[in-house]
Amino acid sequence: MIGEAIDTALTLGWALIAWIAVLATVGTIALLAAAVTGAWAWRAAWRAVRGAWRGPVAPQGPFEVSRITGHAPEPSQSHTGPPAPSWAHTDKEAA
Repeated sequence: MIGEAIDTALTLGWALIAWIAVLATVGTIALLAAAVTGAWAWRAAWRAVRGAWRGPVAPQGPFEVSRITGHAPEPSQSHTGPPAPSWAHTDKEAA
């Protein structure tokens, strides 16, 4: 009789531990899904607000331009970066 009571208590203890583990896993997945959904919504809202402040903005990268127009953009003739190092060769020097 006492042995059956101890066995039942152990079985109920393991069942309780299993339920806690399952609930913790499901809760963690739900919280992560809520966080990802919230971050996605925040980013979409921020982009909308930022776009409203700036007005309509044309695509920036060459991929976007080629995808929209059907042809690649011409390379820029201006050099906006830092000057090239002295050891770098340019196309004009190679010719």
